[in-house]
Amino acid sequence: MSTCPCRSMDQQNQLSYEACCAPYITGKKKAPTAESLMRSRYAAYSVKAIDYIDQTQINLPKETFDKEEALKWAESSEWRGLEIKKTSKGDVNDS
Repeated sequence: MSTCPCRSMDQQNQLSYEACCAPYITGKKKAPTAESLMRSRYAAYSVKAIDYIDQTQINLPKETFDKEEALKWAESSEWRGLEIKKTSKGDVNDS
């Protein structure tokens, strides 16, 4: 079991990928908050789950998402972890 690339913590321990972002990336669960969505998208890039990135983005008219280029970028990047400095609202019941 590896730690999650998004570096989410549960009390004093980093969560495993399987317990943290994997359920969102695999489609078993929907990310309940904006922060969990952001964290799962970061993790998806780090594990090269580009289909999840494509499925969870906002598609603007006349814009296309190039999965091949996104994969190349993800593979060429060094994913060191995500650090959230501050959040405001964003709980499950916020809109």
